[in-house]
Amino acid sequence: MAPINLPWNKHEIALLLAYCIMIYNGAISMKNAISILSKRLRYSMEKMGIKVSETYRNENGIALQIQSMNCCLFGAKKGIKCKTLLFKDIASLYNSDKKVFAELLECAIRKYPFVKLDAICDGTVNVDLVECYLKKMLHDLQNNKRKNIIKPTAQNGLLDIKIVLLLPYFSGSKIITVYFFAIIFSLVYK
Repeated sequence: MAPINLPWNKHEIALLLAYCIMIYNGAISMKNAISILSKRLRYSMEKMGIKVSETYRNENGIALQIQSMNCCLFGAKKGIKCKTLLFKDIASLYNSDKKVFAELLECAIRKYPFVKLDAICDGTVNVDLVECYLKKMLHDLQNNKRKNIIKPTAQNGLLDIKIVLLLPYFSGSKIITVYFFAIIFSLVYK
């Protein structure tokens, strides 16, 4: 069977939007988000027995789609313009009906499960923590706790710096990492 290259579906776009928000909020770097999402989407298709092409959801393609989604979400002036109707629809759904978007994101997380690979990113981020952040975002959306994207403030920026500096010290223990992450969230999202 020849490798395929499918158009983006609504579940992939929901995950892409969630990763864009994580990048925007400083939870993950652009480089690591691209790497993790690419591997997550490619691995899921291969696990279903579908042979994908070299370009299917590769890192270059993910980077372009993140620029396109940023245009849909934030109205970015530079970069790739959001021309795909489905991208606009999912971004609009996120902004207008968080509970319906949460259902879509939950389905996407199940359809494209988290992949833990040692070489998934550059080592500066704990990939378990990224998945924890994604699930926290989903929980907040389901419970309508977050009205809009959290805009960075001086206080949030300071906490983000502390997270980046302290994560390497907590990455050895999942329990401590999750506990530390919960404390930070309680401070940032009160």
